[in-house]
Amino acid sequence: MTNQAHVLAFLKSIAPREATNSEIVSRTGIRPHQQVFMLTRDLVQRGLIKGIQAGHEWRFWYGGPDRVDPAALPPRLPLTAPSTADVAYPWDTSDSLLFRVGMSWAKQGRVILADNRLMFPVVKQVPGLYRFRIRASAGEAIYIGESENLARRFRLYSGPGPSQQTNLRLYAKFRNVLPERAEIGVAIVTTEAWIDVSGTQVIADLSSKAMRRLF
Repeated sequence: MTNQAHVLAFLKSIAPREATNSEIVSRTGIRPHQQVFMLTRDLVQRGLIKGIQAGHEWRFWYGGPDRVDPAALPPRLPLTAPSTADVAYPWDTSDSLLFRVGMSWAKQGRVILADNRLMFPVVKQVPGLYRFRIRASAGEAIYIGESENLARRFRLYSGPGPSQQTNLRLYAKFRNVLPERAEIGVAIVTTEAWIDVSGTQVIADLSSKAMRRLF
């Protein structure tokens, strides 16, 4: 249902009473206020609703045959709170979203042993994802991680501290397999990541840790 249809349905539901733009915003949840103003103006021009300016605000009503003059109606009673929290608002629709993510790995090089030290490809000090693809005689393995600073993370893998358990584990793994002619490819993602929500695609902000973890 379009926003215009929501406004029309709401005015029909309260007919023969009228409502201001502010009341329509509150009851339908359509934002911003300016959008509701444009919707009601268009509905009036199309003859689907009627409106009248009263002071500094406009009041609108459904223009069907069951319309009654607001002046003939009794004073409007204040809205009362529902007796249970299990009653949903009419405007709180059950929407569905199609959500997809995508990314492209950019190959950077390889991990090697040089002068008995692990050497990694040179990468920038930027946030992103990284992938180590290990090919050894025993088979293949892939490790994927995320970091707010890829260059620093690679330095920590080449010389981990005593409390850095993940870094120590991979450090030991690399040093064990490389002398056995294993190959370790390195790839990263820094900008080539996107999110598609119901057909609208945006570039993922990998500076956010939550976003990196999502990927």
